[in-house]
Amino acid sequence: MPPSKLGPLAGRTLRGSSLSPSPSTPPPGSPSQHGGAGPPSTSSPRRVASGSANLNHNSPNRRASAAKNGGNNDASPSSLSSSSERPYLLSREQETTYHRRLRTLLIEFARTRQLWADEIEEAAELVAKYAGALGELEDEMKERTKRREVAGGVAAGAVREALEDLDATYSELDVAWRRIEGAAQALLKLRDEAAALEREWMTRSEDVRWGPVGGEEMVAATATLSLQAQLQTQQLRTSLSTLFVECSPLGSLVAPAVTDLFTNGAHPDDTTAASSKPRRPRTYNPSASSRLRKEVLTTWRDLSCVEARGMDSFAWVQEVWRSEVGRWDEFAGGSSAATAMPL
Repeated sequence: MPPSKLGPLAGRTLRGSSLSPSPSTPPPGSPSQHGGAGPPSTSSPRRVASGSANLNHNSPNRRASAAKNGGNNDASPSSLSSSSERPYLLSREQETTYHRRLRTLLIEFARTRQLWADEIEEAAELVAKYAGALGELEDEMKERTKRREVAGGVAAGAVREALEDLDATYSELDVAWRRIEGAAQALLKLRDEAAALEREWMTRSEDVRWGPVGGEEMVAATATLSLQAQLQTQQLRTSLSTLFVECSPLGSLVAPAVTDLFTNGAHPDDTTAASSKPRRPRTYNPSASSRLRKEVLTTWRDLSCVEARGMDSFAWVQEVWRSEVGRWDEFAGGSSAATAMPL
């Protein structure tokens, strides 16, 4: 099959993705990020929602801890986690059941968030493949229509091959998408479990922390990260619906099934929105299909709902957890979610 005209953009889908660590975006607290060994910048990152987690190093709890240690509160998450002993953390003997349960939830949340990101990266390759095949099918059908080589709705040769490729890729995307949604829903479940655990220890007036960052701040981070994932999942869902219908010469044939699978306008955390919001008409627009395909690829490349850097990013929050949760690496078992620096 000849190269798609969307090839260059499709090739950048993963290279420029905010899910893939970039050399220009080193982990929080690394010397290369701050021009040396100095402290990280304290400028406020872009927020996706109000009430996002305050896992910074200027919080009252951290200032109080810094006062005990000579007033230095500028250590970055990476520099803290690099310490082999971390003597400032709560000892094993001082841990309560709330500490143990919170650690388990946070480790599972980090693993699930990484799984969600991995599934998106894999699905992005399929999206690029499907978009390229659509462009080729569209061009081939236009040419054959001009030469009157398509009769009775039966396409021959390259058109038939393109249709077979689209069908196979669609099936793969269907499976990949269900994995993405499954991971996104798992994040919501873990967020709710963490919030319930926080209410439980607050009711008993417990102060759950291993170090300067309190457990309530860690729970707030799960809400921030899960919200980013839900908003991004919804945006990707909408882009797939656009790809399958508005960008496809077969859009009018698959619109009913796609509408059921990729509901437009439904908030991922609101099961009533799908049935209450009117659905807009779904039609194939040949004059706009090429532009729409590029927009879909850009959506999967940029992932605009996910914070790529700063204190609301997954990389930063995960480093804080590794620094501030006692025996994190021991219980995480060296998993990729505990040791990698994903965004």
